[in-house]
Order: sequence, then C-alpha cells, then structure tokens
Amino acid sequence: TQYIPLLPVFRRCFPEPPDDIYTPIDKSSPRTVKYHQARPNEGRERGRSRNLQRLPPFAAHLCGAMKKEHLKYLACPCCKGDLCIIDVQKQSDVSVETGVLGCLKCDAKYDIIRHIPRFVPLEKYAIGFGLEWTIHSRTQYDSYTGSNVSEQRFFEETRWHRRLQGEIILEVGSGSGRFTEQAASTGAMVISLDYSYAVDANYASNGTKNNVLIVQADVYRMPFREGLFDKIFCIGVLQYTPDPAAAFAVLPRYLKSG
Repeated sequence: TQYIPLLPVFRRCFPEPPDDIYTPIDKSSPRTVKYHQARPNEGRERGRSRNLQRLPPFAAHLCGAMKKEHLKYLACPCCKGDLCIIDVQKQSDVSVETGVLGCLKCDAKYDIIRHIPRFVPLEKYAIGFGLEWTIHSRTQYDSYTGSNVSEQRFFEETRWHRRLQGEIILEVGSGSGRFTEQAASTGAMVISLDYSYAVDANYASNGTKNNVLIVQADVYRMPFREGLFDKIFCIGVLQYTPDPAAAFAVLPRYLKSG
C-alpha cells in the first residue's frame, strides 16, 4: 500500500503586499498585474452588444458558476472599474466555462477558466497550497466525514445566525471550500476567494450552488466593489500571509458602512 504524506505547510501562498496597499492603485506600478490590452472601445461596444447576448436567458435561474448577473459583485482589481464579458469561447448550459472579462475603464482583461474568473496570472498560481487542497479536497468536509467539526468551528468563530438570506458574504482564503459549504448553508450569497488553484477543488464541491461564486484572486487586490459585503470571514489564512497586518487592513473597506 502506498501512502501520500500530508504536505508540510510553512507559509500561505499569497504574493507580497504591494507598496501602495493603503493608497489608490497606480496602473504604472511594477506591482500591478499586467494583462494584454483590449482594442479601443472593445469592452464598451463589443462586450455589451454581442457577447453578453450569447449567454442563455435561462442561465440566471441555474447554478452559481460565472454568469453575467455576477458582474454586479465584481470590479477591476487595478482601477475598480466595471467589468463586462467581452468574449465567450466556451459555455455550458448554465455558465461561461471559458471566456474573458474586460474592464470598461482601463481595458485590462481577465480570463474565465473552468467557470472561475481568474484575477492572477497563471504563473502566479500558489502551487503548494493548491496541490494540498486538491489531494485532500474533501477530507475536512462535514458532508464527507459525517461529522460536524467544520460546522461547529464556523458558527462558533463567526457567531453568525444560521439564516442570512439577503446578505452577501465574502470568504477570503477558501482552500478546498470546507467553510464555503457552511457559509452557503445560511442562504446568503457567498463570494469565495483564494489565491491558489484550490479554487478548482472548491468549485468541484460548491460551484453548483445557486448562492456561491468562486474567484481566484489576490487578497491585497481583490476584484470587488468596496462597501459591497454584509459580512467577511477569513479562517486560518491571514497568519500565513507575508504581512498579516496589511492583509487585515484591506478587509474593512469592502464592508458596508455601519
């Protein structure tokens, strides 16, 4: 019998925090992720008129992968401009499987790969944690183990009600999605973020839930509108970032006022 040893975990695979973490982002900064540029007016003319119409009209009533109604939750991580779907290369009956998001303000472009919007370049994938959560993708799921360990930890640490319909929750650092499952059980809309390709393992378990959107992105440059979320949780993540204080300081700006 061959056993696969658990991977030793020494450091959460997030990028270094940018120098401008507390100031408006300068697109010319070397820390800004560069993407190929859209043609002039491509996002404004082509994205709105033709490609968005290629999505099936019934998609809004089906599962929670990347769909055009999710654009209201997303924003360009570089300039916070509006995003639109400017190309659909492959789609399932329910969502965009392969395509491109474009910023209407700065013309940056971001890939949709396997139903997941990717706001970090491929060469920046956090291989260590992605591999860990891919190999052990279900081992901590209550629905897999038959226990209530994840449920108990989630509700004890957040102290949230078990029914949160109508609210929007941000999960920072999802791993394979053990707590995504618990957050989704409240009925809230859950936007789940991770920097590694563990998002694919999360999608395999939670991506078909109507109230879940999974994105691959950087905690220091999150692709969301500020002031969007009713609640944010981040369990077992910040202590592994290069600068936990800076990572924590980013989060409050995405909460609704009050």
